[in-house]
Amino acid sequence: MFNLNEFLKDLVVAQDDEELIRASDVVEANLIIAGNDKYLARQLFFGVSGAMERQLEYVGGTLLPMQENKLQRMNSQGVMGESYVMDSWFGESNNDDPHTNDEIPYDQVIDNQRTFIDEIKQRMRTAAIIFVTNVRAHDDLSKAIVPQQLSYGAIKAKAASNRQARQASTG
Repeated sequence: MFNLNEFLKDLVVAQDDEELIRASDVVEANLIIAGNDKYLARQLFFGVSGAMERQLEYVGGTLLPMQENKLQRMNSQGVMGESYVMDSWFGESNNDDPHTNDEIPYDQVIDNQRTFIDEIKQRMRTAAIIFVTNVRAHDDLSKAIVPQQLSYGAIKAKAASNRQARQASTG
């Protein structure tokens, strides 16, 4: 199962990383666009953070494992070949006919799958950088607003607690 906190802990991003610089620039641009309205900017950062969190959970927990399993299946050697096709009481088979395959060569299909998995991992890295920069911006604004507002993590924890309380009372 995908664990976002573990993924973020394992992610290595240098301060001069191009994606980090771009994500930080977008945060700064959003602050300028929001003007002096800290509540508006804070909500913007919360929304982007939530969207990236959900994207990471889907891609890391569903899409990437599915694609890695698909690649593993593609690389595995099966036991069934064409030897099961034989002449029998219902007629002759076509196993002597030349096999025509107009599709993409199998090696290329496997290569394409590996490339897709690499793209997914890059997407996760980018989403994580966007997530972290926006959570930090949200939390910085939360501290700057008087009275101090809840951090991103505290909001998520409170929402989870409220959901549990509702479920306990209804069912």
